[in-house]
Amino acid sequence: MSSQGESHKPEPVARPCGFPPEIWLRIFELATDTPNLYCRDIRDPFDGRAGETGGAISFYRREERSTIRAALVTKRHLVRVCRQWCNLATPLLYRGLYIGRVRRLISLGNTLQESQTGGEGSIPLGSHVLRLDIAFGSPSEEGDLQITITDVEDHLCRIISCLSRLEILAVSASWRSISRGRPPVWMPTRVAACLGSTCGTSLRRLQWTRNSGLLFKPGDLHDLLRHIPNLRSVTGTEISYFPTNPIQLPNADYIGFLIQIASIPAPAPSPFPNIRHMLLKTAFLSSLIPSVTSLLGLTSHLKTVYLTSRGAEALLQSIRDAQIPHLVLHLNKWTSFRGRMRIPACVTHLGVAVDQLQAKDEDYGHFFDWLDMAAEHASALRFVRLLNPRGALDLAKHVNRLNRALAWLGERNIRLEDVRGLAIRPVSRRRLSPQLRS
Repeated sequence: MSSQGESHKPEPVARPCGFPPEIWLRIFELATDTPNLYCRDIRDPFDGRAGETGGAISFYRREERSTIRAALVTKRHLVRVCRQWCNLATPLLYRGLYIGRVRRLISLGNTLQESQTGGEGSIPLGSHVLRLDIAFGSPSEEGDLQITITDVEDHLCRIISCLSRLEILAVSASWRSISRGRPPVWMPTRVAACLGSTCGTSLRRLQWTRNSGLLFKPGDLHDLLRHIPNLRSVTGTEISYFPTNPIQLPNADYIGFLIQIASIPAPAPSPFPNIRHMLLKTAFLSSLIPSVTSLLGLTSHLKTVYLTSRGAEALLQSIRDAQIPHLVLHLNKWTSFRGRMRIPACVTHLGVAVDQLQAKDEDYGHFFDWLDMAAEHASALRFVRLLNPRGALDLAKHVNRLNRALAWLGERNIRLEDVRGLAIRPVSRRRLSPQLRS
């Protein structure tokens, strides 16, 4: 027992032991997770697991880029905390590279190449990279404009030469920012060749945004695809279909085709036997129907066909007898749906992707009149899904038009859904800001 004058010392408190490295790593992964960022496949827009996605047609490109940048900021903070966290988080930091400025090419190329010549036992930073986003925006500093297109070609090749495990290339860049307002230019041939030689065996997905000004020349794209045997999907650009000399893509799951040649026999065996999702584009020529028919004959697992405004009427006619359960129509306006656009009788799920975000009441009436007519011929149709969430919200403001459509759709046992697959219910007139909900 201590004396009264003796100072009392508090009992030492045991500090909790630190987490094992694998726990910290899992925490870092959860804190910087970006859903579907490293997904190799195109999810079917009618897949219940797909969430808010339009499959090959995404209306979230801008939001996706913002999410990627936010995750990178978090990762940069993690590597600066301490040496242990730096070692743990560095592979996460370099798993996805995002190039948002032209001048960033120089510093990134230097960093990757310097790590290639590190000491014994060091791991090159490029070996961590699974995804590369090329997203040049309009330059905000004079320094960006001093870099020529040739410089960009050199720096891109330097970077790609270090990415031996690259799986996804996503391009949303516009070379207008480099060529001082000129029209978009082609991706340099040397870049395509470098991709094929360095990442050919590892690449699984090529992705472009619709308005990208940085596209491969058709010939360069064909040459590149011949060096990517494990490719799963190509989005945002189309492959010209040449039946006499098709590209062998045995593992492809989704491809966009540009039909340009008519009445040529299909090759055998099929150059893409496992394809499940296909986008078709063509000119407004019914004479191309035999070529489309032969193309569809090469697929035994085809589940979803995407059609755009470019040749939709002719292509719908060409697939009228095809056994396709899912059909997606991606058009510019609600008035683009025409009476001659017939839905194949075997289609059970129809996806409607319209770029127009706001429309007049009579425009929505035009669409529902077309859908009423089309449903008479599509005896198997049971689901109609609106794939543009913002456009669907505007539709909900037209209460009378929407409620009348829901009434006759219900009589035909057809369910109208939002992008998440939730049923769209009748909207109350009392609500000032009606929204779609289940």
